[in-house]
Amino acid sequence: MCNCFPPQREATTLFTEEFLRAVEPFSVLRLLGPLAPNSDPPGLWAQRPRPDAASQGGPKGMAWEYVVALANETGKDIWINVPFKADDDSR
Repeated sequence: MCNCFPPQREATTLFTEEFLRAVEPFSVLRLLGPLAPNSDPPGLWAQRPRPDAASQGGPKGMAWEYVVALANETGKDIWINVPFKADDDSR
């Protein structure tokens, strides 16, 4: 489970300072765990985890929108594993 989101946060803060400090030494962040591509994730883009979901952990993994936000906020490269069942629809 990803412990990177504060339980009660301000609207402008996505990730905890503790989490951002933890990833600071790394130039590339591999998100195999948080994205959970090996746990039979949905194959359709429309079925992906959404940012407004109650949980960003579990068998479906976290929302891709948070992956982009993490890369943007930290300025780090992101190593992702796309689920093998993923479709080409990005709408």
